[in-house]
Amino acid sequence: MKVKIVLRPITKDDLSWARKIRNENRQYFIYNKLISEEEQKKWFENLSYPFFIITKGTEKIGTIAVEEVHGRLEVHNVIIEETYRRKGVLREALSLLEKKFKKELYIEVLKDNKRAIGAYKKLGFSVVSYRMKKQ
Repeated sequence: MKVKIVLRPITKDDLSWARKIRNENRQYFIYNKLISEEEQKKWFENLSYPFFIITKGTEKIGTIAVEEVHGRLEVHNVIIEETYRRKGVLREALSLLEKKFKKELYIEVLKDNKRAIGAYKKLGFSVVSYRMKKQ
């Protein structure tokens, strides 16, 4: 089922909602600490890459961002409200990014996030590298 969505730039009015959804899903992020209002405000003031709110009509249903890193377009901060998962929102959001930026997309996923890995593989992503950290 295709869901008609729009990607619009994040605004100050979105910050409280975006912090809430991010904190609720923080286990899926490399930096998985709770984000405070003050931390988020500082982040927003220094935001230097496109960060979007995914909307369906007037409803906020997710976030997604892109950042050029070493000449590649890296997708990050992907969060979709639970009720909209498995409904084509991710596919549509990625398609909109590809059309807008006209570049190949890359994404980094935690190795334990099997659900996201499966979703990205279904959408044509494949493993091109491993990121490792010393324990």
